[in-house]
Amino acid sequence: MQLDEIELTVEINGEGQVKLLGNGIKAGGKGGIKLTFKRKPEN
Repeated sequence: MQLDEIELTVEINGEGQVKLLGNGIKAGGKGGIKLTFKRKPEN
């Protein structure tokens, strides 16, 4: 099995706590930063 892509959402609340949320999980309406990492195609 090979992992080709991973998507994370980083959310920081008003108290400075950082939450990492994986695929299919929405940030709690507060806004977050979506990071998508993709495997580079091999030539």
